[in-house]
Amino acid sequence: MRLKTKIIGILLIVLFLYAGLSFGIQWLAVFPNFLALEQALAERDLNRCIAALRREAHHLDIVAHDWAAWDDTYRFIEERDSEFLTSNLGAKTFFDNQFNLIYICTSDGKKVWGEAWDLNAAQRMSLPEFPSDGLEKGHILLSNHDVELAISGIIITSKGPMLISSRPVITSNHTGPIRGYLVMGRFLNEAYVKTLAEQINVQHTYLPIASQDDSEWIAGCAHQTSLCYKNCSHFDDTDQRILRVKNTFSDIYGNPALMIQASIPREVYAKGVVTIRFAMVLICIAGILILICLWLLMNSNILSPIVDLTRQVIKIRGSDNRLLRRSFSRRSDEIEDLYREFEHMLRDQNCYHAGLLEANLRLSLEIEKSQQSESLRISHENKLRELAAQLLFTEERERRRLAGDLHDRIGQALAFCQIKLGLLTQINQNRYLDDKIKEVHDGIEQIIQETRTLTFEVSPPVLYELGLEAAIEWFAEETEKQHHIKVHITSDISDPLNIETLNVFAFRALRELTLNVVKHANAQNIEIHIRHFADRLHLQVIDDGVGFDTAALWPHGSTDCGFGLFSIQERAESLGGHFSIQSTPGTGTHAELILPTKIEGKCQ
Repeated sequence: MRLKTKIIGILLIVLFLYAGLSFGIQWLAVFPNFLALEQALAERDLNRCIAALRREAHHLDIVAHDWAAWDDTYRFIEERDSEFLTSNLGAKTFFDNQFNLIYICTSDGKKVWGEAWDLNAAQRMSLPEFPSDGLEKGHILLSNHDVELAISGIIITSKGPMLISSRPVITSNHTGPIRGYLVMGRFLNEAYVKTLAEQINVQHTYLPIASQDDSEWIAGCAHQTSLCYKNCSHFDDTDQRILRVKNTFSDIYGNPALMIQASIPREVYAKGVVTIRFAMVLICIAGILILICLWLLMNSNILSPIVDLTRQVIKIRGSDNRLLRRSFSRRSDEIEDLYREFEHMLRDQNCYHAGLLEANLRLSLEIEKSQQSESLRISHENKLRELAAQLLFTEERERRRLAGDLHDRIGQALAFCQIKLGLLTQINQNRYLDDKIKEVHDGIEQIIQETRTLTFEVSPPVLYELGLEAAIEWFAEETEKQHHIKVHITSDISDPLNIETLNVFAFRALRELTLNVVKHANAQNIEIHIRHFADRLHLQVIDDGVGFDTAALWPHGSTDCGFGLFSIQERAESLGGHFSIQSTPGTGTHAELILPTKIEGKCQ
């Protein structure tokens, strides 16, 4: 997968993650605030409903207080004056004041006068809670022994919940003794609740607790005094259009008697959903614009130069054109340093290449001269071999120098770029941008690894630092890792060989022979034997592969078959050594290389 494709994929993944996280934050952090606000407003409206009911109870208590603190009522309990009944306790009084109950009794509870009316049916009705013979002693409505004390609140009757107020009957100047009690009541019927809902503009209902089946919630509500309530509201948000909130309301005995339920349109919820959707659209648009800007900046400043450099390096590797052509203007950053180091390396390589071409030209001239005279053939052939050996040494020196340049210049420049990207990662606070910078960081790391690999292929440092035996062992391990072929090494080199030229040629010859086995022999095992005699180095490479016909190795007139083996043979002979191959189809191959250990004097 190309680097551009990876970066585009990463940017898209970042966009999706950004949108998903934003939606999660909106839904888990912002949207609950809308719900909390909605519940707070719903609870406020429920409190208004409860306050309206308290206000109605208060107004009823005011009327009851006016009637009870009246001399005419005070005298009526003693004298039972019929004129008082005719003037004040007729049906008109019930309908004008929307009373459902007026009950007058003595201080010990005996009934003086009392009636209950069904105002919808316009007829009297009976209430078992207010019997004709009076209230029993100790009744809660008879417990207000202070002249200014009132018993006011809710009672649940056989006909439904009723607002009630009980006041002691006293004189108009609010003095006693208390001669009796006046009780007034209004039913909380549908019409009454509708009137309250219109007043406070909140749709609500009052339902007896006994008719509800949510006993667990009712038990969880603390006991409340009459007309007082605590915050144990319960919310039902299963309907996306209506939020229902309910609370309890205690009777005059202090027990939960009513459930007040308010139905609130979910306008805040709807606005919250719309707000989140609009915010997500804006976030996605902003994210896309940011990613486009990031892509353009990264493509123009980092990706395009790196891709251009990589393309040119690959093209140069397989052609004679060894010049870099910039596709961008000069810049003052690490990429410019990388380009400059590559240019220096290619310039040096061109110089070495020109030298090799010149040497090859001289060789050609020598070969032409050698053909002029048979008498000079042997002399020219020796010169040619000596020159070939010198070319081997020159090539190895240039390989080593090139490997040094790859390591010291390009490797250090790439490492410096990698450090800069690491510093940029530490400075940056955007975790999503960190991932993209890391991708470029990993790309440079890959180039560093490839540069190191190329350095080892051009001139392995282990050969110069640890010697021939260590270099062969290292190459054997690499061969086993890469090609899964078992390589066995036997060596009797007790003292390291200090002949650099011999080590270099022996290593490259063994490397060429081993790679030929890997490519062509289809072998499972390779044996490498190294023996050091007093004046020569004896190397053997043996495999258990398919083998081949050695007669077809260099067919007559062919110039392109077995060039690697031919090169080994020619260079071995130029150093005064010998190279041979023995093989038949199906029996494996046995290659043997013998090199003299005293060659420095003739190849300086």
